[in-house]
Amino acid sequence: MKAFTHDISKELNDMGAFLEKRSGLIVRQYYLFEFTKDNELLVTASNDNGGITMKFPAQVSKPGKILVPPAISGLLAGLGDVISLTVDGHNELIIKAGTFDGSLKCLPAEEYPDLPGTNLRKPVKLEPAAFFQLLTVAGFADNKKEAGGSALENMQLKFTEGKKEKTMKVTASAADSVILATTTVKAMGSAGDQEMVIHHSGGEMLRVLLRNAGDAVRLYKGASHLVVKSGAISAWISFMQAQYPDLKPLFAPSYHCGGCGKGSRMHGVGKQQTCQHCQHLTPAEEVEKITPQAGVMELAEFKSGLQRVATHMAAGSLAGEGKGNTPLKNALLELEQYQVNVRYQVGTRHTSTMSLPWSSNEVEAIKIGFNLPALKKAVDLLAGLVNEASLTAAFTAATMPVMMRVDTDAGPFVSMVMPVLLDQVSVDQEAPKKAKAKKKKKAVEKRDSKQPELSAA
Repeated sequence: MKAFTHDISKELNDMGAFLEKRSGLIVRQYYLFEFTKDNELLVTASNDNGGITMKFPAQVSKPGKILVPPAISGLLAGLGDVISLTVDGHNELIIKAGTFDGSLKCLPAEEYPDLPGTNLRKPVKLEPAAFFQLLTVAGFADNKKEAGGSALENMQLKFTEGKKEKTMKVTASAADSVILATTTVKAMGSAGDQEMVIHHSGGEMLRVLLRNAGDAVRLYKGASHLVVKSGAISAWISFMQAQYPDLKPLFAPSYHCGGCGKGSRMHGVGKQQTCQHCQHLTPAEEVEKITPQAGVMELAEFKSGLQRVATHMAAGSLAGEGKGNTPLKNALLELEQYQVNVRYQVGTRHTSTMSLPWSSNEVEAIKIGFNLPALKKAVDLLAGLVNEASLTAAFTAATMPVMMRVDTDAGPFVSMVMPVLLDQVSVDQEAPKKAKAKKKKKAVEKRDSKQPELSAA
């Protein structure tokens, strides 16, 4: 096998995300290089969940296949536009470019698994920006290593046939125990109503495709894989016939409960509605719906403000002010008509407040506690979707989640963050006084312990 190609090290580095890194087949820890008679070099990287194939122009004098180790990307970097690749009879890849002459020990390609079939019909066609918006949802899935196979490690894709001919809507949803996201984008095609569940890592890996995508992204549903094609790239991700948790109840309206007095979800049928907190029964005609307090703020400003709060809290803990040097994670948001006050505690001695401007038509003050890392993660993902945008946030009550929304050219993106109980938020205004009193008490106890005991006469 012999071919001439150019420096493809950058593309190989991107494709490295698809290589098997833990277990599985050894051959999947290698790139599959295929030199075709059509003067193309096809490079494939795959793992147990999916893979990607990228097509490069090449001058092929002898077609064939070979498995190449990941070190190839480092060897090709900076070699220029004319690189000679030759495979000898001992499965060794010889690389020549200018004065460079090197080689890599490779493996035969006979044991490499068959790639998914390409005879797929009825694609769903998306703009690259819309596809990127769908993949952003994967960041909201539960990607912790200790998740242990939770259903929330996955993301749901739902395809809905539009009312107009050859129009589709694609909805992506993902959540963990604290935050969730959903978005719906417009597409072209006539693939019928269908849905699938893929692991969050599949959505993250498909970002590789976007960096090299063409003018459009086409989605195909195979027997067991979602196949994605764009330009000279073809990727596939295995999907599961699993039941994804129903997220609709989280978007249901909130109501005042006459029992506990909190904002709550109500459920029930007929004449009685039950509070999810205290199980208090309320006649249906007396249930009062809560109107969310909505406002608008600059997304970039909100992101930078939360970053400063997180840095300040972490710095206080590292200075030894936190209990066991563990950073405090909860903060309190106080809503006013023209600003949002973020109150948080630094260690055990200081309570700080950061005010961020926002515009709201409501004047009712609301206090809501949040896990700061979760809120920050949601805002960071939204900011990664659009560089400059206004964030619309809707707050209902201290026990209800905050709804955040940004509007893009591809469609609306909605995120929700669950609150924490107010008694779990450490913003004790008396903290400095308590710390001073505690320090004084310790000094007195230390002094008394040094005084000699009076012996009985």
